[in-house]
Order: sequence, then structure tokens, then C-alpha cells
Amino acid sequence: MPKARERSSRPCLKDFSIEVMFVMWPLPQTAAKRVIPEASGRARRHLLERSHQFSKHLCCLFLASFLCVSLGRLGHAQVKTVTSMNETLSFGGPEEGLPKADASTLQVSGALSGLISREAGHSLNLSQSAWETSNAFFIVQKNTGMIQFFAQAGHYAINTLGAKTNGASSTEKNSFGAMPHAYVSLNPNENWSIAVGKLLSMPGYENPFTYQNQNIQRGVLENQNNTISQGIQLNYTGERSTLFWSLNDGFYSGQLKWLGLGGSYKFNANHSSNLMLGGAYRSSNVNTDLTPRLQNNSQILNLVHAYKMGAWSLTPYYQYTRVPKSESSGLASAAYTEGYALIINHQGSSPWPGFTSRAATLSLPLRFEYIKANDYRSLDAQELVFGPKSDALSLTFTPTLQSGIYFARTEWSWLKARRSSRLQETALSDSASTQVRVLLELGLLY
Repeated sequence: MPKARERSSRPCLKDFSIEVMFVMWPLPQTAAKRVIPEASGRARRHLLERSHQFSKHLCCLFLASFLCVSLGRLGHAQVKTVTSMNETLSFGGPEEGLPKADASTLQVSGALSGLISREAGHSLNLSQSAWETSNAFFIVQKNTGMIQFFAQAGHYAINTLGAKTNGASSTEKNSFGAMPHAYVSLNPNENWSIAVGKLLSMPGYENPFTYQNQNIQRGVLENQNNTISQGIQLNYTGERSTLFWSLNDGFYSGQLKWLGLGGSYKFNANHSSNLMLGGAYRSSNVNTDLTPRLQNNSQILNLVHAYKMGAWSLTPYYQYTRVPKSESSGLASAAYTEGYALIINHQGSSPWPGFTSRAATLSLPLRFEYIKANDYRSLDAQELVFGPKSDALSLTFTPTLQSGIYFARTEWSWLKARRSSRLQETALSDSASTQVRVLLELGLLY
């Protein structure tokens, strides 16, 4: 099923992960575009100092993670709950032969990886390379008993098609802070729970962080969805169905002016569907990079169906967003977007030997997307998709190899935006623009 409680493809009350992702010399954004050999001595020293400082921090974080895992095992036998983030990656730590957890059990696990990307924008003849930390997380959770909690802290990068790539440091500073996802929940029984804190947003199909999705980059439809919200969420989990209701701050506005409602139903072992509704019930004037005014005043509908047969899976989904005309939203006429997406994946045994004694799996997820905006009239520079009467078509292919705790995946993405006034973060002078990216991510999930 696409979602359960918060979302089945995300860490939920019964799932837990810690992620510390390996970085290939993290460079600041000024050097991420291109490291010029003729750079001045001062610039070189600055880059070297940044790299050394971050490397020390990352080593300390990894050692702390390892220590916590070790202490957890010494204190009591730890049950390894492998998070079902997506169909292509899974946590590969020890999970067999461990006794059942008691009500005081804490769970920790870990991951380490890094990302390098190459980008070209044909309309502007852009060429950009970036080495970055995709994630560096420490996560701890208690998922048994009446009082449960989840806390995820560290560095992270949230990359999306059509937007500028960002390193972990800049993303953390300009978004959800050093602890992007954390909540406490009350669980009176196995069916009902209520959580308060920083919650993964609904609606929206894809997850915030790279390790949680089948593709490294979030799709172009996700530019219209919120990512993480602060609020309260009531969940019901049955044998075949899940339901949720949420009061939250939408696009991280700090104002509880959003409502969310939805659920999923599993028809059989092969078919499940998900319906999600969310949006502002009161207008808001907040307008920042993290809280864009148009999107923060929108209403969103997602319809998702998941089909699985043997090694193949098929996930079509539909998205509709609407922003009503109002002075708060800055619109002289109502605006809407309509998007369609399809993810096809084949997962099977790898023809190549694994990195460890465990057999390797090879996944081949392919994502198609199309989104369009109507010819709305904006009173300022705020935009949906890439401006009034714009549309975008994208294709993303992410071959993924995993053996035990180790994984490697590469990604090729192609995005064509038409009738666009701009490509995010990059001004365009023509009516058609193309963005092509190639990425490589290496790491481990423990």
C-alpha cells in the first residue's frame, strides 16, 4: 500500500531508521558548480577547511551512531524492524533470530551514503557538477507500548526535478532544521494512535529524503506538495484499511491552518489504493522560500493505485491542486494544476555478484510525469509549476543494486518545461527549456 498511518513508504510508528550518508568531499555551493583549477589560494584554503570540518563532524556522527547501536545491543536484544521505504532499497542489518521486543525497547539503525550529480540545461547551455551529502541522520524510536516516539536528526538534502540541487548544509539551514522529523504518539491499542510533532506531510506520494524513494530525485509533481508539517495526526490502522486525519501548518508556515484527510484500502495481495485530501481552510499571508504563498493557500487531491505481480510493480497516480482567488494568495483569478505520474519497477536477482555474502538485488524503477497549470493571473511573481499556462514532462530512470547493507544506484532524468516563464532558480529567455541530470549515489543502510 502506498501509505499506512503517515505513509507506508516512510518510517512509521512501527518502523525506524538512522541514516548517515557518505559524502565524497562536500563542497560549498560556490564550488559545486565547477571547481576551477586556477582558484586563488584563499579560496582553496576555504574549500579545504570546509571539507575538513564537515569530515570531522561526519566521522563523529558515524561513531556516535555505532556506539548507540552497540549500547542498544548490550542493554537488551534489539529487534531490527526493516523500514519498507520503497521497493528498491531496504535496511540490511541483522534481523533474524532476535527475540521479541518488550515495551521499553529502543530501536536504532544506520545508513551512510553520498551523492554526485552532473546537470545540463540545454536552453542556457548550463553545465553543473555537484558533490554533496544526501543524508546524514541519526534516528531513534520506541515503537512498542502506549507511549511511543520517533526522532530523526542530522544533515539532509531534498532534491527535486526542475529545482536547483542543494547540499545538505544549505538545505538544513533553509528548511526544517537539524531535526526535520520527530513526534510523540499515544497508542491506546494496535488500531488507534495520535501523533504530535513534525510529521511527514499528506497529501503527496513521494517522501522527503533520497533513501526513502525509488528515485533519487523527487518528481516534478512534488513541487506543488508540502514535505514536512508541524501538527497533530489521528490514525486508524485496520486489517485492510488505514485512515488518517490531520491538523497542521501546511508548508511549514507555523500557523495551524491546514486540514488533511485520507486513507488506503488493500483489495488483495496485488492491489491497493490510496486517497488523500489536504489544504488550507483559512488563508495565510506567510511567504518565504520554504512557505511559498500560492502553495500554502492551496488544496490538494492525490489518487494512488499500486499493483504488484511477481517481480513487477505498477503505480499510477493523479494529482490536482487548486488555489482560490484572494488577496492573501496574491491571485486575480483561481489557479490550478493537474498532474499524472506512473512508476514502473522490476526487481529481481542481480546478474552480478553481491558486495557481501548475501545475494544482490537489482531494481529498475522508471518514472513518467506530466503536469500543467492553467492560465491564471498572479498579482506578483508567485508561480505554480513554471508559470501561468505552463506544463512539464519528465522521465526518470534509476537502476539500483543492493547487497546486504550496501547499495549503489545511478539516475538519469530528463525534464522538458514548455511555455515557462522560468525554470526554478534559473531565468529562461525562451518558451521551451530542458534539464538533464545524471546522478550517482553510494551508501549503506544498516
